[in-house]
Amino acid sequence: MIITIPDIKHVFIANGKIGSSTLVSLPYSHKQYDRLTAFRKDFREEQFFGYKIILMLRNPRERFRSGLFTTLFFDRGKISKTEQEWIDIIDEYLKNTGMFNGKPTSWEEYHLMPWLNLLTLENFIDELNCIPVHLSQLSRYLVDNNITNLHENNTDMFDNKIHFFNAFDQVIESYKDQYYGLLNKDIELYNKWLVGEYAC
Repeated sequence: MIITIPDIKHVFIANGKIGSSTLVSLPYSHKQYDRLTAFRKDFREEQFFGYKIILMLRNPRERFRSGLFTTLFFDRGKISKTEQEWIDIIDEYLKNTGMFNGKPTSWEEYHLMPWLNLLTLENFIDELNCIPVHLSQLSRYLVDNNITNLHENNTDMFDNKIHFFNAFDQVIESYKDQYYGLLNKDIELYNKWLVGEYAC
């Protein structure tokens, strides 16, 4: 998704689990693009001349894990689970998901699926001249640029999120070929683009 904020002359390129909720909650009028093609057209027509283009980044593996928790949390509800219960839930979910064969749900697509590669289409990333900002540095970026800071790093463990994390690390070993096959290109781009003052 792309969030354009004329009041502060900024464009934020983000996605689910990479600060998007914070960015759409900033107290400024904004326009949101859900498809890159529409934004690319307007950008090339110089509708955003003089804007700062911010590319939000997060390690794709961390994003996937967090996105899976969000997906399962809202699907299953805020119920305490043991580590073994999470192992069973995650394994069942990954066994039946369409993500690994290119048929994700819209929820999965937004929260888990790779997306950085879309910026390379038509060499568009080269046109953007963007400032990469790691999710962990979003608050600092907002403060440094006199933008109202609403970002809080999520340290809430819900009921027992640590059990989910441990279970995920165990279960994903059985799916590592599909998992890395899905994320490899985004991992490569993340490592390439995570440079500059607002890297972590």
